[in-house]
Order: sequence, then structure tokens, then C-alpha cells
Amino acid sequence: MTGSRKLLLAAGGSSLLVAVFQVVISFFPDVSLYFGAPEFLVARRLLLLAAGLVAGLFFIGFGLYGLSGARVIRPLPWLKAGLAATGLIYTARGLAVIPVLLIRFGVLRTDEPLIESALISSLVSLAIGGLYLAGTIGAWKDLAHSGTI
Repeated sequence: MTGSRKLLLAAGGSSLLVAVFQVVISFFPDVSLYFGAPEFLVARRLLLLAAGLVAGLFFIGFGLYGLSGARVIRPLPWLKAGLAATGLIYTARGLAVIPVLLIRFGVLRTDEPLIESALISSLVSLAIGGLYLAGTIGAWKDLAHSGTI
């Protein structure tokens, strides 16, 4: 297995773990609140669960694209575009670490308390986005020959 395929395998596996995490925390309102769920959502347990399941489905989709790029499962439609989009989505979410760090180091001021989970989730998103983008770039020519767009 090439290095790029290993990166995509790690990215896909990470997305599947995020999917499981997302669904599991939706059963625990206090944990969901800690990880940034809005209070109105936490107050409505069925809505919280539905939101967690929908988010989990998105992360499963991301994971399947990573596994497809790693050739663990069959090629999915628009594989190159799907991998690139997934990497960009994770990376864009991860870039939220910048204002969090600026607040943490006192460069920016806010009346809102700094939520440690925001730092953690941003760093995790940035890392997973990096896996997707590096794996996709490294496997780009190989993905072109796999019969996918």
C-alpha cells in the first residue's frame, strides 16, 4: 500500500471514528453541550439525537470516500472531487483553531469563555483534513486511472 493510500485509509478511519463519537455523544446532553451543541438542541433530546444521527451519516460518507480512495472499498462516484471536498471541509473547520489560539494567548479579547473542546475539535478537524488533502494530492494520478472522476 502506498503512502498516499495509507493517508486516505487513516483519514477514512478517522471519519468513521468521528461518526461513532458524534452519534454516541448525542445520547448524552451534557457531553453534547460540552462539545458545543447549542442549548436549545440539548434541551430537546429527540432533536439532539436526530442531529447527531444526521451528522454521523455525513461523517460515514466522508469515511467511505477515504476508504474508497485507499482502495479498501470499490471506487465511489466523483471520488477525486469527493476526497478533495472532504479534505477542504475538514480543513476549513480546523482553521477555527486560529481565533481560538488568538483568544487563548490574549491577542484577541472576548467576553465569552474559551471552550477547551473548541481547541481540541479544531485541531482534530485540521489533522483529518490534512490527511485527506495529502492523501488525495499524493494519489491524484492513481485516482485518475481508477475509472473515477
